Amino acid sequence: MSTNRNISIRPPRLEDRAPLEAALRATGAFYDFEIAVALDLFDLSTSGRDPSYVFRCAELGGEFAGYMCFGEIPLTRGSYDLYWLAVDPRWGRRGIGHALVDAMMVELCERNGRKVYVETSSRAPYDAARSFYLRAGFRLLVTYADFYAPGDSKVVFERDVSPNR
Repeated sequence: MSTNRNISIRPPRLEDRAPLEAALRATGAFYDFEIAVALDLFDLSTSGRDPSYVFRCAELGGEFAGYMCFGEIPLTRGSYDLYWLAVDPRWGRRGIGHALVDAMMVELCERNGRKVYVETSSRAPYDAARSFYLRAGFRLLVTYADFYAPGDSKVVFERDVSPNR
């Protein structure tokens, strides 16, 4: 699909499931039940049973390096959620997350998308993710205190889909 700094972004393959799970576990940010949801969505998407979840995988040097999952928010006109973005920590700080977001933005322009949203946790393991989203052009929209659990707020970011970025 696209290449940025030797990073290839492509649709998922069935054999991506194991490295995707390994990457999610290696981040140390996700609970087991969250990983199970990510894998269920991967299975639904790659089987063709639910095309509303769009997966894209990143490769660096021919190896799986990360992935994202996004989809249009039901009952909206051109608003999308970036549900998951994870980079295997072995490949961190090499532009993989930015390449994934850039590829998504191109695809959303082609789909006449207007907005993309990210919801994440306020827990410490998500500090790097929240910083990343700000660097990737998202703006902090709102924080819902104690949303997931006491002391674990939901942090929502937003970005306009623009062909100029």
